[in-house]
Amino acid sequence: MALMSCPECGKKISDAAQACPHCGHPIQEPQPQDTPPAPRKSKRPVIIAACALALVAVIGIFVGFQQKQSSDRAAYIASLNELRAQTIRGGSVAEKMCNLTKQVWYNTIYKERDSVTDKYTRSGGVFHDDFNTSLSLLYAEDNTATVISGLQANRELVDGIMADLQNPPAEFAACYEAADSLYDAYCGLIDLAVSPSGSLKTYSENFSKYDEDLLKYYNKLEALIPSE
Repeated sequence: MALMSCPECGKKISDAAQACPHCGHPIQEPQPQDTPPAPRKSKRPVIIAACALALVAVIGIFVGFQQKQSSDRAAYIASLNELRAQTIRGGSVAEKMCNLTKQVWYNTIYKERDSVTDKYTRSGGVFHDDFNTSLSLLYAEDNTATVISGLQANRELVDGIMADLQNPPAEFAACYEAADSLYDAYCGLIDLAVSPSGSLKTYSENFSKYDEDLLKYYNKLEALIPSE
């Protein structure tokens, strides 16, 4: 048993006493202090941070999608404009070649003298009996071979552009339809220039049709292509 001092009179008493035997002062047992609960950490900052990150991710995806759409749209418009440029370029060369072919063909049949075609239509001062002989001379010429090679290269380029234009977005459906018609006219004109066939009448009729259609759909496509 331990001793303690009475808080009232200061005399020594037993620590088990409930009152001081000297002065009668009641002795209270010391009360244990309550330990305050540890503060709970709030999860709110974590939730807010997670929501913020999710929002940033969604915005990033949306912005990326919008940018890709805008980029794809600009690329499609560029391809449409390139198609116009290449078809009119190749078509102009093909038109000149077809006109010369017609002239050689006609002048051979009707024995018409011409400073441009005489070297193809005549041999030894005499017109050829067969227009195929005249056309063969025309197409065997080095200059003609160069023209044909250029047209074939242009055709490959245009074919590639048309492949890029496949499956157009809804916005460009009308543009693609006009582009397809332009392409058909262009191909018909190139074929006539590279490899003439049929009669002079059918050749001339087909040439006129393709030549007119090329310009028609070239202008139509120009009107349909939206500005950037």
